[in-house]
Amino acid sequence: MDNQQMLPQDVEEKGQAIYEQLKEKLEAEHMGKFLTIEVVTGDYFIGDTLEEALTKATEKYPGKLFHTVKIGAPGIYSISSAVSNDGYYNWFPRC
Repeated sequence: MDNQQMLPQDVEEKGQAIYEQLKEKLEAEHMGKFLTIEVVTGDYFIGDTLEEALTKATEKYPGKLFHTVKIGAPGIYSISSAVSNDGYYNWFPRC
């Protein structure tokens, strides 16, 4: 399935489920960093900043939607994101 056909809330749900599976390991090793997940493959990318994690993800999966969280932080809202062909980030926040 191509995640570009998914609704942002579906990307969020799948991404959060993947994060929950990885949470214990990631919090032990990468607390406070940003995690960006490509939800179809389950591949994930870690960065010190949101932009760094998204850049790593879009280099491998250009034009895809991603789920991003700050590792170990309580969720206030979640973000699904994509990078457009012109290089700009498109955000789909959910509160």
